[in-house]
Amino acid sequence: MYRKVVCLLSALVLVFAFGVAPAGAQDANTREAPALPDSILSQLGGTIGTADAEPNNTPGQAEHAYWLGGPLFGTLTKTGSGDEIDFYLLYLEVGDDLHIFMTDPPGTGIDFDLALYGPSGFMVANAATGNDTEQLTYAVPETGYYGLQVYTDRGDGAYSIQGSFDGPSDDIPGTPLPASLFTRPFDTISNQDDVYSVYLGAGSILNIGLAVQSGSFNSSLCNVFIYGPGTPSVFGYSAATSTSGGFPKYLSYTAPTSGTYYVDVYCDDPSVSSSGQLVMAWSVQIPVYRFYNFTNNTHFYTDSAAERANVNATWPHIFQDEGVAYYLNPANNTTPLTRLYNRVSSSHFYTASAGEAANALARWPGTFSMDGPTYAVNPGPVANSVPVYRFYNKSNGSHFYTASEAERNNVLARWPNIYSLDGPAFWLGQ
Repeated sequence: MYRKVVCLLSALVLVFAFGVAPAGAQDANTREAPALPDSILSQLGGTIGTADAEPNNTPGQAEHAYWLGGPLFGTLTKTGSGDEIDFYLLYLEVGDDLHIFMTDPPGTGIDFDLALYGPSGFMVANAATGNDTEQLTYAVPETGYYGLQVYTDRGDGAYSIQGSFDGPSDDIPGTPLPASLFTRPFDTISNQDDVYSVYLGAGSILNIGLAVQSGSFNSSLCNVFIYGPGTPSVFGYSAATSTSGGFPKYLSYTAPTSGTYYVDVYCDDPSVSSSGQLVMAWSVQIPVYRFYNFTNNTHFYTDSAAERANVNATWPHIFQDEGVAYYLNPANNTTPLTRLYNRVSSSHFYTASAGEAANALARWPGTFSMDGPTYAVNPGPVANSVPVYRFYNKSNGSHFYTASEAERNNVLARWPNIYSLDGPAFWLGQ
């Protein structure tokens, strides 16, 4: 995806033909300045002035700079009554990092320079080194119109300028995903995409839903993209997966490795200027793995991918990996699940009740030892939760846990002489 080869473009032509991004890719970001107040023109004009009569030498007739692919070209002449200044208006927003690179025309003694003027009309940055190239970088402190002045200090010739801006929410590392459900204003000119970060453990599932709350967007050009850990940018790098189809859009992605993932909500419509509110819901499902112990017919549960890998590597002759026992959403679970080790049965006991854990340790100190807290669950039912049933094994004193209604019923039907149902031990928020 070649997303941010963003450059300044001379804009004497006010209507542009845009290319449509291929499926699974996104074009360069665009930003068009809104209507320019007369007061801003007056401020800029009072400070900058003009050196010749070419139209784009005055702020009132300046060329708007649209953020599109392609360099900006111009010609300046110092000799005679030449064209000594070109002036361009840029619309920048708080948090943008502006980068401008200009190459002087070839020739001995030629020196073209850059100056950037802020919304108040005063110079805020310049690049006037006398070298063959000028580089200007500026961290934008306030939203508004900025004036880019290109002028010749010595000599005549043609220049080219490359420019780009990076908004704080437009690229990696982005901002942490807000709590679900959240809305975000979007338009296809100045705010086309937002990038968010979220940590996912290996095997975790990220679920995302995106819908239009207000306004109108082209569904084929408004999607969610997910990028894996270590991706340096959403521009020019391939996404791991993305949504497609019409609204509402849904995406479910299983993280292959642990790390920080990036979610890019991107909307573009080359044909029209669209705006409105998008609403996004998301959740993470963490897997809890179950092992079967061949030696004593008990089960072991862990949400740790590292612990799972260690058990598989260290005791393959004792434990059989049965895969995912159930999933839980950490945002909808609040109470640590305590794990106790039963020395007699060589099994584990799990409880969401601190009182029950303390009672077991106090009454049977020779049997139970504390393993500590594991993942979070809920001691009682909450919205969008499922119960985990606990069985007591009368033959060896161990406990068995399942979130499957079908497995619960099967145990009751097949082994009523071995297992007795304790009931729901805790609930899993989804």
